[in-house]
Amino acid sequence: MKKRTGLHHRQSAMAVVVIFVAARCFADFVAVFYNPPRKLPKPDEIIAFANDSPSGRHKLLPPNMRIQKADLLLFLSQGFVITNFPPSQDYICTGVIFTQNGHGVWWELINDSVLDLTPCGKNFCSLSIEHPCKPKALEPSEKKPLMVPRADDVVGFENGVWRHNGISNPQRIYLEKSQVINFLKNGKVHSYPGKWWAARFEGSITLPEQIKRRLSIYGDHPGSLRKYLDYGANGAFATKDGKVFFWELWADNRLFLEDEDGATCLLALP
Repeated sequence: MKKRTGLHHRQSAMAVVVIFVAARCFADFVAVFYNPPRKLPKPDEIIAFANDSPSGRHKLLPPNMRIQKADLLLFLSQGFVITNFPPSQDYICTGVIFTQNGHGVWWELINDSVLDLTPCGKNFCSLSIEHPCKPKALEPSEKKPLMVPRADDVVGFENGVWRHNGISNPQRIYLEKSQVINFLKNGKVHSYPGKWWAARFEGSITLPEQIKRRLSIYGDHPGSLRKYLDYGANGAFATKDGKVFFWELWADNRLFLEDEDGATCLLALP
């Protein structure tokens, strides 16, 4: 009888621990991913706006759909935070804005009246407006070389945010602003030579230790393509004239730049 009682107590204790851990994980999950930001940017704080670049657009997005800056400002000025998310997470278009403090806020237009905002790649919220905006299709244009901005003109910087069904992935490759500035100052400019996407997977990226450990758990070599697909090394920066440039690290010494119109270049360090 004593043995059965002891076993029962151990099982009960284990059940309590499992419930506690599950509750704690759920609380952390909600706190990290579903708590809306404490402060949203005001319309007069926006210094730069852009729709996502053609290369940065998700394959499932409608082709070349865009909104205007005025549409986004309407969400910030008249939108109200909602918690009953729309059933569809298929975004119409995506992009980024920069505020006066130099931080970026990533946005995703879910439908013509609901917009997701993710300040600094962290918690997100959904804003809804009463009168829907009208995204417009942009005619495809010819590829053009990108005029590389001066490093001294950069006033805003942000790493990208990988999202899936409204959930941010904290396991990313982050760059410091100084690293991108170094490319702008010392990188050799290669204009768009045509189909150069093979260069995206040449060379290597030094992975953070936590990502190396995760890759080793799944049996993936740190040099595999998963580092690009799952973790990414990209973001955006804004310049004094209000223009936005999207960047993607292709290797430790190669940085790809593109604007929302599709003008591109590759910066290579010695």
